[in-house]
Amino acid sequence: MRWVRLYNETAMDPKWRLVAADSGQPVFAVLAVWAAMLCHASGIEPRGTLLGWSDRLIGAALDLPAAAVAAIRAAMQGVTLDGDRLSAWDKRQFKSDHSGAERMRDHRARKIAAGESGEAAPPAVTSRPLRATDSRLQITERQESPQSPPPPDDPPPDRPSLAADFAEWYGHYPHRIGRPAAERAYRAARKRGATREDLLAGAIRYRERLAHPEAPRPCNPATWLAQERWTDEPMPPVPDSRIKACGRSPEPATMGAHPPSRAAIEAILAERCPRLHPMRIRDFAQQLDQWFSRGRLGWNSFWGDPPDSPDCEIPSAAIVAVRSQLGASVEGRA
Repeated sequence: MRWVRLYNETAMDPKWRLVAADSGQPVFAVLAVWAAMLCHASGIEPRGTLLGWSDRLIGAALDLPAAAVAAIRAAMQGVTLDGDRLSAWDKRQFKSDHSGAERMRDHRARKIAAGESGEAAPPAVTSRPLRATDSRLQITERQESPQSPPPPDDPPPDRPSLAADFAEWYGHYPHRIGRPAAERAYRAARKRGATREDLLAGAIRYRERLAHPEAPRPCNPATWLAQERWTDEPMPPVPDSRIKACGRSPEPATMGAHPPSRAAIEAILAERCPRLHPMRIRDFAQQLDQWFSRGRLGWNSFWGDPPDSPDCEIPSAAIVAVRSQLGASVEGRA
């Protein structure tokens, strides 16, 4: 295989703009034809000439019309071409560009001469070089060598058991959104060393944290797991004075053995408040469902004022409908 030299100033040489202007072709087409000329001149005998050049074949190879290639070649006369010969070939493509075998022979000759002059010889090669035909065999031998670490004794994790652990944890988490991302984060947390009991206890503590009057905005389960929030300390107990200041009773109100479901609340809101947008109906139903399930305690400040406050965002008609049909006592809203 023969090589051809391409110097780093080739693409920015101003003479290509001159050739492009004379031929009426863009600069990139001129550079493409010049590169094709170098490749052609390197593989022909004598080297450095365009003997056997065909504008039609080169144009087909470069996706250019044959007339465009001919115009560029004509414009290069006197600039980079001298008839059929590249004018600077002998200057740029000198004879030191010989084959790899010739370079190897020269290298060995220099090494032998260096050894005869007293210089240190390179260390002898004790093993034959690796060939493509036996590379797979040698790789297999290396993997089975005594130096290789033994395979781990621990079996791979039981995927069905891990899926069941996640389902149990997800059922206790108070803000259940983005289940696929949460499951990936749960598996990653288990790989980092978190146990099933740690994550489950952390979810229960976080549920209690959200019941606090000053609880922050609920966190997505995937984010909660990525931040290792199961290591958070529990919030301090709420003093009775703080609960009374919020207009709530320190003891949860009795809602019976079966509190109203979210679907039932959403159906009542849709019937009694037809002007509400469906998205708002779902939001209000979720808020009231969590409020009832916690015994009218633990309203998130992210939702605004609670239903036992006159400034609650949920319409009065909606709360009255839920109270009248489900028997849920909502204080402060007539």
